[in-house]
Amino acid sequence: MSDALDDPLGYNKQDDAARAHFAAQAKAQFDSIMATAAIYNTPAGKLELARLRSATIEAAAWMPSIALQHGMDAATAHAFAREGQNALVRDIENRIELAKKVKTPEDLQELLKGGQ
Repeated sequence: MSDALDDPLGYNKQDDAARAHFAAQAKAQFDSIMATAAIYNTPAGKLELARLRSATIEAAAWMPSIALQHGMDAATAHAFAREGQNALVRDIENRIELAKKVKTPEDLQELLKGGQ
């Protein structure tokens, strides 16, 4: 099998400085993921995440009334902004799920390299 398929980002061909940089980035990302999961896995955090989901993902992004009152450009801009809000909530939810899969920064590095 081709090295490009096994290592599409060229991770294994990096020098020691690059590996150290990637390891430090993985540690910072791991810490951030774990902090997010810790916050939102509390009873208060779960309640707040449910409220955020209800106000964003479960609410309409497109509002015809905006188009009627302010035109299609305003309605489209509103929908794009709402999708940005949805993406933030999805990111929080994804971090919580990721925290269940990775237990160390090295686990995260392996996952990012395409490992399972």
